Amino acid sequence: MAIAIEREKKRINFVALLGAAAIIGIIAGIIYYLFFAAIPGIETIVPSRLKSAGEIAKIELNPQEVFENPIFRNLRQYVNPLEAESATNPLPFLLP
Repeated sequence: MAIAIEREKKRINFVALLGAAAIIGIIAGIIYYLFFAAIPGIETIVPSRLKSAGEIAKIELNPQEVFENPIFRNLRQYVNPLEAESATNPLPFLLP
């Protein structure tokens, strides 16, 4: 009488296979969007109100016109200038 020994066939774990495929797909999508996807233009990113900032940057300002303006000369300073105080305590171990 002969004894026949056969190896048991390995079953495929479909849940692990599906999970690995999902992880590979997510990584591939991230790599695509980081390195290969088209970058949207500045027109779609910047709001329309900020597009006028380029026009404001082109304005040339002459400081002499501002300082010699009579309206600027009539301005008064209502706050006293701050006096600089020492930032360190000469006696650090005594209370002030």
